[in-house]
Amino acid sequence: MSIARGVPAPSYPEDSVQFMGETVTTASMDSEEVSIFNEQLNLLVGGPTSVEGQLFQGRREAILIGLRAIKYKLDKPKFKGFYAQDNELSWRLIRPKDVAAGGTYASPTVKTTWAHTLTTSYADWLYSAASTAFNLGNIDKKYGLIVVGIKSPLTAAVIPQVAEVTFKLDRRQSIIFDIRGLRLTDNINQVPIVPIPTQLALPESDVYGKIIGDAAQTEEVALSGVTVGLGRFLKTE
Repeated sequence: MSIARGVPAPSYPEDSVQFMGETVTTASMDSEEVSIFNEQLNLLVGGPTSVEGQLFQGRREAILIGLRAIKYKLDKPKFKGFYAQDNELSWRLIRPKDVAAGGTYASPTVKTTWAHTLTTSYADWLYSAASTAFNLGNIDKKYGLIVVGIKSPLTAAVIPQVAEVTFKLDRRQSIIFDIRGLRLTDNINQVPIVPIPTQLALPESDVYGKIIGDAAQTEEVALSGVTVGLGRFLKTE
């Protein structure tokens, strides 16, 4: 959906919608908030012409629903985008430190890079203790994740060998996603990226991911999508 210059952005009332096979409650957004969303969506990925930019535009409605659902769970702070104050709602691309790989359920170890050592058997990828989800609330209670794809931000000299991933968000177990298409690259940014069905992790959700490779090697396997949360969390180093 594109908004013509000079045409006011629409507003959305608080309502319940079907999303990912479940009913989620979404907060209202006024026209100012929707204008910020529209203006900043392309800026998140450096423009609309790359494959990742096209992916974000194609998932615009899903990302908007996810943002409104996270807003509702966080007691409906005003969405101010990149320029949010500490107690306003902001967003950015997902960072490694927004997810965990190791530690315990009560104290998960956040990732510092997207590097992952693949094996040719299914193994933990996003987790706390072995075979155990991590909880977003045990990193910070004031954010959620909207995932639309998987990318491998490495040099062209490294051919991605990641083959399949699967997620469990709270009690929702996803199908297995074949992402061998990562061996193709984004046409503008030259970053391998593959779309997957939108995954929404609301604040304080359990998140668990498993992964398998066609060959054993260490490579970067990143989540393409947005982190939505209070400004104070998104400003944390």
